[in-house]
Amino acid sequence: MSKNNKGFFFVVASLILLVYILTNLAFWSETIAIQEQRYSENFKISNLDYAANQITEDNIIEFSKISVDYALYKLSNHSIENPVKEGTDWEYENINYSIMGLMLNGSADGNYFSTNTDLTYTEDELSSYTFSGFFSALNNSFSKVNLELKDPKIDNFYFNQSSINTVNVSFSLYLLVVDLEGQKASIERSMDISFNFSIEGLNDPSITREMHKLEFGNQEVEKQIFLYDPDPNFDIKSHLEIQHKGSGEGHGWFYGPVFDASAGGDPPSEELRYLYAIYGTEDEISNSENYEGYGAYLVNTDKDLEDLYLNSVNSKPIFLRDGSVSLSTCDKYGINEKCVLFVSEYDVASVPNGATPDAEYYDIENFRDFLVCGYYFHNEEGPSFFQKLLEDSYSRKDTEYGLATFLVWEDIEEGVSTSDLSRLDLEFFQEISNGIILRGAPGCKSQQMCSLTPDMYVGQFKLSRESIENYLTYSDFNNVHFHCNNWAECWGDYTP
Repeated sequence: MSKNNKGFFFVVASLILLVYILTNLAFWSETIAIQEQRYSENFKISNLDYAANQITEDNIIEFSKISVDYALYKLSNHSIENPVKEGTDWEYENINYSIMGLMLNGSADGNYFSTNTDLTYTEDELSSYTFSGFFSALNNSFSKVNLELKDPKIDNFYFNQSSINTVNVSFSLYLLVVDLEGQKASIERSMDISFNFSIEGLNDPSITREMHKLEFGNQEVEKQIFLYDPDPNFDIKSHLEIQHKGSGEGHGWFYGPVFDASAGGDPPSEELRYLYAIYGTEDEISNSENYEGYGAYLVNTDKDLEDLYLNSVNSKPIFLRDGSVSLSTCDKYGINEKCVLFVSEYDVASVPNGATPDAEYYDIENFRDFLVCGYYFHNEEGPSFFQKLLEDSYSRKDTEYGLATFLVWEDIEEGVSTSDLSRLDLEFFQEISNGIILRGAPGCKSQQMCSLTPDMYVGQFKLSRESIENYLTYSDFNNVHFHCNNWAECWGDYTP
């Protein structure tokens, strides 16, 4: 082969190799470009999936519950000194507008309140408890992946009471999330949100407001709303009824826990012993250590009172019967105890000669539990929770959702120590007087306690005769003796 032919062959081979290399480079570049495009699209899809997971209906409802909870808390507290005005077209329309404004942008216009005082969130509250803060937080998150939440819209907002202890929140929500790079990809959501939310645990603004009117010392009175049973068919009278458990003889009266000398065991401490009654036969009681220190005696005996040794040596309230006494379960001083209320026809040491002194004993524990725990209950004459946010709450009533409660807490008597107002809130704030003290209720658990000054600790719990008949007994008022208007005097010298 000549040199010319060899040169030509080399040039042709080089050209073929170059074309091959350039073809492969072009194919490789195209492949890389396709892969990069697919990666970019997958990345966008992944970002959109992330955004979609943030704006689910469950997440919206979860945040809405946080928002309405805080809005109710703020509105309830604000309404103590700034009651919500009754609406023109609907009694609760200003409550609806206030909650909507607080949930959306953290403000309720002063025109909704009797004092024309605005309710406005702080910057921290605005970012944590409003939808404007929620949407802003979403956009901050979305911006990091080149997405944007565009002009979210909330319409058809409605807030109303749905049961005696729940409110309902409903609204329509439209959301659009777009891709900032060309806005070709997007997520669109339209939701109709509706859920119920419990009002239990919120403070009752009407009670605090009314106590302010009474110039109740320097103490801020707060009472949280908890219902014993929200069932509209719950029979409050059947639950609270003070039950007559049996009869016997005796003198004086007593309420408290009982140490059972017949069962043995460790007696109560010396410093608390006067708050207890001791139960057993006469021998079991008299053989018990320092039996004189107990506040009362429950004696299982067939003797008459006048023949009882304990009656002759120690002037204490006594209840005796031939047979056992059915004691009630109670919680005293953090211990599961047995308790009793007994009431006799005559005071201690005042039984007429030759008389057979009648006595009865009762179970009052359901009633006491209701008082101590501060439960609310349905009452057709009472205001609903929404009405408690309005002016003149206790002049209003709601037959379906009306609430009532008993007023018992530490130092309640500070501002009304000499008052004989009934402690049913509906009667107390309407100044229903001639309240009757109840044996065993706070402030009157023994003759000694009932004789203390009324403003000590929780004062003396009282109810009107009408309330006693409405809630505590099915018997004739004059034939029951757990109140202080019949039989042995409620008062006496304090001798611990």
